[in-house]
Amino acid sequence: RIIFLSALAVPLLPKPQIKNFSTEQIAVKMKQRKILVITEKNYIIGTASLEGDLVRTVFVLPSKQGKKAGSLLMHYLEEVARKENISCLTVSSSITAEGFYQKLGYSALRSEYYEEERTIIMEKKLSGIP
Repeated sequence: RIIFLSALAVPLLPKPQIKNFSTEQIAVKMKQRKILVITEKNYIIGTASLEGDLVRTVFVLPSKQGKKAGSLLMHYLEEVARKENISCLTVSSSITAEGFYQKLGYSALRSEYYEEERTIIMEKKLSGIP
């Protein structure tokens, strides 16, 4: 099940799900982004968000990767973008996620480095947008 979250839901999130961020930090991000979570048996197994034309914070639990959760999240984000007349999405991909995004139709534009960490900037032109 895929659910849109709002800032009102922050107090309801289980503590293990938000251990890297304070409640206040999450509330700020939720005002800036459209955030989706995917659940299985009432547990959050993945998340993705959209900030304008930028795809952010795509994460699926390692035990659930390769089982379509990430693809479903990306499909829903792309539909949200289409409804907002966004014609192209950009994502900063890790090296390990590059193949995942390529399978979804994203193309590498360039590499960026943050210290020694390489990030691949990728984009996808969305069909059905005038």
